[in-house]
Amino acid sequence: MDERDSQAGQQEVILTIQGIIAKKDLPPFEEKISPSSAHIQFLQQSITLIGLDMPMFQRAVDNILKIHAMLGCSIGHNNLEQCSMIGSFDNQASIEMSNQYFTPQKHAGQSQELEIPSYIDPKGYLKNAMGKHHVHIEDNIVHYYELTTDRFGESRFVPTKPIKFQVGDIAEVQVSVILVPLREKKFKSTIVLRSMSLMDGSFTQVRDFHDEVTLN
Repeated sequence: MDERDSQAGQQEVILTIQGIIAKKDLPPFEEKISPSSAHIQFLQQSITLIGLDMPMFQRAVDNILKIHAMLGCSIGHNNLEQCSMIGSFDNQASIEMSNQYFTPQKHAGQSQELEIPSYIDPKGYLKNAMGKHHVHIEDNIVHYYELTTDRFGESRFVPTKPIKFQVGDIAEVQVSVILVPLREKKFKSTIVLRSMSLMDGSFTQVRDFHDEVTLN
């Protein structure tokens, strides 16, 4: 767990979580949307992790609750909404994290506008929807990696594409826990997805192979 200040000057806690993908909404983005749509600011990539009794996952849940309490101490517990970062999926504790594709232009400050990669936006729908009031900056980027092992038995992380991640895969994510301002000087804590690493996709690979054999 790492604590630092974000570019905007707000407190940001960096956390690494390992779990099993229960739900996902990841690129490529293939929904046509108008620049005038009110939903643009809510477009995001997201995943939900569960632990299936993995001790490491339970420690992450405990750490998130501690971080929420710590943030409450820093701004006053009466100013912080109840923790909503821990959810439930099939009667198990779950953690949902996301990152928006866009930042409102007025909140981007001096951040450099970046091109959206083609593997994220293959049909250009996000680029067209961005319009003049939103930008894609470093803070909107999610990095994707895959753990590989070479013929000498050495393991390393290599860049990969989000389409490789499937429900049932074991993934390790790096996230930021931040405070989001609300109305009436209230805040809520939320989890921002920064990177995803595919640790083990063998379960879904075997399942997909079995399905293919069955269909044939």
